Parts: sequence; structure tokens; C-alpha cells
Amino acid sequence: MNTTSPRRRALPHLKATIPTSPTRLIFATVLLAGTLSAQDHETPPTLNAADLLDTPWLKSDLHVVESEVITESGLDRFIVRTAAGVEVVHGNELVRKRIREIHAAAALDQKTLAGAAVKGVVNEGIDSAKTLGGALKKPVRTVFNIPKGIASIAQRSAGSVENKTKSGGNYTGGPLKDWFQVSEAKLELAAKLGVDPYTDYEPLAKELSRQSGTSAVSGICLRLLVPGDGIIGAAEAGEQARHLNDVYATAPSQLFQENLRMLGELGVSKDRATQFLSSPIYSPADQSLIVRTLSTVGKPDGVTELLDAAEQVENRDQGFLFRRSMEWLHHHHQSGQALVAWVNFAGYPAAIATDRQLVVPVYADHLYWTQTAAGAVEALATARQQSGTQSTALLTPAVVSPRLGKELASRGVQVIPTPRP
Repeated sequence: MNTTSPRRRALPHLKATIPTSPTRLIFATVLLAGTLSAQDHETPPTLNAADLLDTPWLKSDLHVVESEVITESGLDRFIVRTAAGVEVVHGNELVRKRIREIHAAAALDQKTLAGAAVKGVVNEGIDSAKTLGGALKKPVRTVFNIPKGIASIAQRSAGSVENKTKSGGNYTGGPLKDWFQVSEAKLELAAKLGVDPYTDYEPLAKELSRQSGTSAVSGICLRLLVPGDGIIGAAEAGEQARHLNDVYATAPSQLFQENLRMLGELGVSKDRATQFLSSPIYSPADQSLIVRTLSTVGKPDGVTELLDAAEQVENRDQGFLFRRSMEWLHHHHQSGQALVAWVNFAGYPAAIATDRQLVVPVYADHLYWTQTAAGAVEALATARQQSGTQSTALLTPAVVSPRLGKELASRGVQVIPTPRP
């Protein structure tokens, strides 16, 4: 990866206006130092989708990924054109997930099964700039856009899910009721297609519901010809696939009971557990993967704090990143670095290991020494002080720029690469 330092601007006005007064001279020196410091940060370069995705993911009869990719808060922002419109997706793994869902929806819709010509997709008259306007108003939320000065070890958010209707500890409506409407037939159909039965991609969700309501589900025998189908199969092979297939194939009502039991065994009250399990953000499958991680690690302190962090997530994509981060913490624990406490790091999952190391997973694609990254590193330092830990480790699959790597090392932050999803 080529990383170029931002060009330093000339500062001719400073030479002409430096005052002779000692006090003003000190002020001017501080001003100059501050200006140079601000310029010292990296500007993430514009990337090419062809360098980030294998060829089959870039274009098909049903989609086109625009070539220009911008990194925002560590995640690569992809623009995907389809006959239905323009999709803005943050993250290499999430864009592949969405492309697979686009093809799965088309496979279930007999009218579009033949696919639209690529020319038709590109020339739909959709203005990407206009479409992107709404999507870009709110930046993607990751560890690397934490503002400077934020309380690092966060308390429960005032916006947490507090007002759920419960009766005797049992949730009686809303998101959980909606999750329970996912039938076993829908689970079976989604499994045949290799997609998430709880998908938030509306065209696919509608087709899954429509098709699973027919008597023909058991007779459907589809091999979804998705771009990179073999790539997906290889990526999900092994133990990880077994766990994912298990939760995706299990009825949501059963997952709810299993999760309630496991959280109870971890000392979480029924009311508190039910509150988390009633989340509109996490599907029963995602909840199970999070709870199973908590259960497998054992009984370290801070389970409730971890649930508090989970409830600060704002949408399904961020919930996906949270779940993936929990999986990396689990892998770190199993690799011999036992976790002894969970930590709510400003709404992100983190943990403390036996060697008094603060372990923070960072879901990202590319990381640079930007101004927001500097704020995140400052927050990490504060978190280490607050938690009484002696060092910090970042678990990340991201490509870390040499400059950021140097800045982290100088602050005693260890970067531990994790396998790219």
C-alpha cells in the first residue's frame, strides 16, 4: 500500500508577521507549532475498488461497484449501483455480504432472475451524488472516530433501551416479536441461498418472506450463482462456519431461551438479559454469537458493562461490527491471552487480559494517522489509566499505515493483526 504524506503548505505570512515582543513571539511560536502539527496528520488516499475486491465482486449483470473508494474512520466506503438504486456500504466484508444479498433477492424474484444488462444498471439515471447526500450526513461509527476528550470507560448511555414493555421479565412486543415471525421455512430457504435470514436488505427480506410462505419451499433447490461463490465458501469453511450455520438454522424462539439461560448463568438478571435480547439492532443469531462468546470466556467481571456497550450501537451494520469484534476477543482469549474482565470502551467491546493489558478490537480496513485517529489514541490512553491496565493491544485486520504504526508504537500500543474476514 502506498501512503503519501500530505503536502506541507508554505507559510510566508508567518515570517512577515512574527512580532518582536517576547510575549507575542512565544504566541507566534505556539501558533506555528500548532499549524505544523495539524499538517502532520495523514490524509487517507483515494483507493481503487479493483485493488480491494476480487474481480467477480466488481461487476455482474445485477450490480456494479464504482471504482473510487474513500476510507472513512477506518472503513472503506463502496458505492454499489443496482437496478434498484445506489447502495452505500462501509467495509470490505459488508460490501461482499450486500452483493450476495442482491443476487439472492434476484434469484428469488422470477421477473429479474435473468438479470438486467450492466449497461441498464449503469444508465438508470440515478444521481449518485444526490443519493449519497443523505447517507453521508452521519459518519460511520468506529473506534477511530472517537472525539478527543471523550470519557473512555463509558457508563450506560442515556439512549439505551430502557423503555421496553415487559411482563414478569418476558418481553411482550416490538422487535423480539418481529424476530419470532421468522419461520423455520424461512431459515431453511435462507440456508439454501447462504444468506442471513434476518437480513436488513429489504428486497431480499421481502422475497424470503414471500417464498417461505409457499408450499414449494422444500422443493426449491437453488445453487446461488453469486460472484465469488467459491471465495465465500472458502472464507466460511471450518469451525466458524459450523457456529454460524448453527445459529442461522435454529428457531429464534429457541435461541432466545438459550441466550436467556446462558446470561443467567453469567449472573445477569432476567430483566437485564431480556432487555438486551429485545434489541431491534441485533438479530437472534447475532445475539447468540455475542452471548456464546461471553459464556465461552467464562465468568469475568463486567458482563453487564459489555451489554451496556452493545446497546449503544445505532444500526444493523454497527451491530455486525460489534459482533465481529466480540469474535476477535474470543479468539484472543483462546490463543492463550485469557480475558479476566469485560470493558465498555466508549460504546465498543473491550477486555482486560491476565497480563493487565487492555485489549481493544478495531474493525477496520485501512487505518492512517488522522486527526480523529489521534483522538482515539488519546481516548485509549485515558482508558488505560481508568482501567488500571499497564499496556494496550489493538486487534485489527486493517492495513495500518507506517506512520500510524510508528505513532502507536511510540505510545506503547501493540497492534495484533487478526485474519481478514
